[in-house]
Amino acid sequence: MEVKHFDAGQVLLQGSNLIEASAGTGKTYSIAILALRLVLEKNIPIQEILMVTFTKAAVAELETRVRLFVRLAHMASVGQKIEDEKINDLVLESTARFGKPEVERRLRTAILFLDETSINTIHGFCQKTLNEFAFETNQIFGSGATSEVELNEVLEAAVNQFWRKEITRLESKLLGFLEEGFKRDDLKQFARNILGGQIMVQPEKYEEGFLELEKQKEIIASIEAIQEKIDEVMQSAAAYVESHYDDLMAQVLANTHAKKEFPELLDNLDDLFIELVKLKVREKKYIQTIFGELIEILDQAEEPKEELKMALDMFTNKLHQFALEKIIEEVKQIKERNSFLTFDDMIQKLHEAVVVRNHVALRDALRIKYKAVFIDEFQDTDKMQYEIFSHLFSEAPSVLFFIGDPKQSIY
Repeated sequence: MEVKHFDAGQVLLQGSNLIEASAGTGKTYSIAILALRLVLEKNIPIQEILMVTFTKAAVAELETRVRLFVRLAHMASVGQKIEDEKINDLVLESTARFGKPEVERRLRTAILFLDETSINTIHGFCQKTLNEFAFETNQIFGSGATSEVELNEVLEAAVNQFWRKEITRLESKLLGFLEEGFKRDDLKQFARNILGGQIMVQPEKYEEGFLELEKQKEIIASIEAIQEKIDEVMQSAAAYVESHYDDLMAQVLANTHAKKEFPELLDNLDDLFIELVKLKVREKKYIQTIFGELIEILDQAEEPKEELKMALDMFTNKLHQFALEKIIEEVKQIKERNSFLTFDDMIQKLHEAVVVRNHVALRDALRIKYKAVFIDEFQDTDKMQYEIFSHLFSEAPSVLFFIGDPKQSIY
């Protein structure tokens, strides 16, 4: 790709173009100048120039600038003095090429249609296209955008239904094992991420019927068997401390480092064992001297502890996967019943129609509707969004401009 210094007044108005522009470089001014040139030089109606940007604030700024420039250009075309030299020069050049009456007509027509400018956020463009081409995109007519509050309510309802139907019937012992590893808020956030297009990698696929009572009992028995191994080690460790208490206390008190905290720990075995496991990693010599034999006993619990963690992780992963499938299915049904679409749904559905199914009639209709396209803040578009615009408008007769700062990319 050839790299050139960008000049909004000179760049060719054809094909696909990537413009690297950081904040504060006059990007909005340049886009408005390019739009004005399309009206003056290409005779493209203002309503057939699509501008897509990332935020509503950016939409408002672009609308204001484009409307101002069209009006200033019209003033210049009828002989009024304006301060912007570039706009004045563009009007003079177009007048020399097409004649004063034609330039005035093009600008006067643009002013008449300023209220119909197509300047949108990405989600706004997707929603507008889905509604306008509902048949081509397989949409329910009249589908509305779901607000953040509505989406939260839908997710809450789906998670609560799953919890009532599936989790409340789990064996109490199994629920006790899960404890911190399985929460409603986590399910809600995971579901939101999936609805937003993120892919969750699950290491273990759940089997049908894995929550049946007999299966639950098997899992509980397996976990309890591992826990018994750990308990036996802990009991051996406790017995060792009891039988060697006086000797251990004497060594602790005789050591400068140990006597700061270990006298109290010897009377609180749970905390003692936890502290020894932590300190063993640091390879403190005095720890090994005083507690070497006890640490050897505690080490026997490491393998069953890892085994227990793996068993619980495996079951929790399966339960998460099962839960998310059911929750996402319920969310989709709720949205369909109420004709709801989230912003992410809009992008996904338009991408499916344009890119996955390659709907030629839809593509051709949009190319007729929009003769020129500007994608502002291009660095903030993801792969799916880029593919939509590239697939629709990268080929002639469309004029396509991607404008952004790669250094600020969030994808």
